[in-house]
Amino acid sequence: MDLALEPGRVYGLLGPNGAGKSTTTRLIMGLLTPDSGRVELLGRKPDDAGRAKVGYVPEQRALPEEARAHETLVLFGRLRGASRSDAAREATAWLERLEIGHKADHRIRDLSNGQQQKVQIAVALMGRPALLVLDEPLTALDPTHQDRALSLFRAAAHDGATVLLATHRLWEA
Repeated sequence: MDLALEPGRVYGLLGPNGAGKSTTTRLIMGLLTPDSGRVELLGRKPDDAGRAKVGYVPEQRALPEEARAHETLVLFGRLRGASRSDAAREATAWLERLEIGHKADHRIRDLSNGQQQKVQIAVALMGRPALLVLDEPLTALDPTHQDRALSLFRAAAHDGATVLLATHRLWEA
């Protein structure tokens, strides 16, 4: 597969379950090593420095269950180079935009599946990443919040990010 993505665009990676969408996103993120060929992420091998510029929503949520929603976002903001105060401000803004500001001090494990998915989406959007790699990002969201998340992804593309959305649902792509 040769996949070259341009900034400011939204791309759909569409296929049925088991087609390799999640494998492709994990290869892009450097979480899997290809059997042959190579992967470049923002012009370089996928490594920690490159991944700092990438927002990722994995198919299976990967959030620290004991951490609180707000502190989780602050942590990821700091990992992307923001100061603590800037990360805290941005975390609060994302939680409010995703309508879970009232859950900021709740532990991840105590949130509903949909609320956890919103936190995962906010993690991906923290720090205005150059690339968003989204693997079935609308899972567990109700229809209203699915539309809102898609609007946030389109807005990120409008602001110059490249968005890759892997899904098995034609309407999402």
